[in-house]
Amino acid sequence: MWFEPSGREMSPEAWNTGYARCLGMLLSGDNIDVDEYGATISGDTLLILFNGDHALDIGFTLPKIDKKQYWKLVFDTYTPEWEVRKTWRRSKIYPLRACSLAVFRSNPVANNGSLR
Repeated sequence: MWFEPSGREMSPEAWNTGYARCLGMLLSGDNIDVDEYGATISGDTLLILFNGDHALDIGFTLPKIDKKQYWKLVFDTYTPEWEVRKTWRRSKIYPLRACSLAVFRSNPVANNGSLR
């Protein structure tokens, strides 16, 4: 699925906007394939955010996922490595810097209350 910075799925109008420089791509890890025994193969769900604007930082609303899941920042090309361990609630706004890319992985919610 493709997303606008608002966290909504890309509309035909958004795809046809000549100035759109920021979007997100969700790669679902659910039911990727089946193994040789017919069992479902599942993996991590990934969210990749792209900001191709050379000057503007853009607040990107993280798409909603299952209530028992949260987003964990895997890496951001702008962010120092020590900040990568942060977790984000669904529907929160992530500050995506100009000319950067950020990758998130969906994880189950822990009871430690450390979500942003």
